[in-house]
Amino acid sequence: MHCFPNSHFRLPNNFWVTFFSLNHGSPIPFTGKTVRASSLLLGVRGLHTFSLPDLPYDYGALEPAISGEIMQLHHQKHHQAYITNYNKALEQLDAAISGGDPSTVVKLQSAIKFNGGGHINHLIFWKNLAPVQEGGGEPPKGSLGWAIDEDFGSFEGLIQKVNAEGAALQGSGGWDWINN
Repeated sequence: MHCFPNSHFRLPNNFWVTFFSLNHGSPIPFTGKTVRASSLLLGVRGLHTFSLPDLPYDYGALEPAISGEIMQLHHQKHHQAYITNYNKALEQLDAAISGGDPSTVVKLQSAIKFNGGGHINHLIFWKNLAPVQEGGGEPPKGSLGWAIDEDFGSFEGLIQKVNAEGAALQGSGGWDWINN
C-alpha cells in the first residue's frame, strides 16, 4: 500500500492540513482505527469564536478629535460586522472540515483573512488611541519620536509615507501598521 497526498491547504495560524488516501480514496488508518483527517484536526483545534471587546475608554473620551457618536458607530457597527462575519466563516470552516470538504475550506480562506484581519486591525486601532489626559493627541516623543525623525525626516514625513504606501495596497482600506 502507498500513501498519496490528495490535497493540502493552510488554515489560520499557519496550520497545514494534508489529506491522504490509501489506494486512491480510502480513509487514513490511524492507530488501528479508521479516522478522517478532519476528525484529527477538530480534536486538536475545536471551534473558537470571537466577541466585541470593550474599549479601554468611553466613546466620547477622544473628543474633539473624534466624536463619541463616530466612535460608538465604528465600534458597535463596523468592528462588530467584522467579528460577526469572521465567526460565520469560522463556523462554516468547522462544518467544512467536519464534512471533509477541502474545496469549501479553501474558498473560505479569503473571508477568514479579510474579516479576521479586520477584527485584528481594530483591536490594534483601539489600543493605539488614547485620550489627551492619557498621553493621546500628541506626536510621539522620546526614542520613538527620534526614530521617526531619523527614518522619515519628521512626523509629517512618516504620515506622508504611510499614506502613500497604504494607498498602493490593494484592499488596504486605509489600514497600515508599522512594526519593529
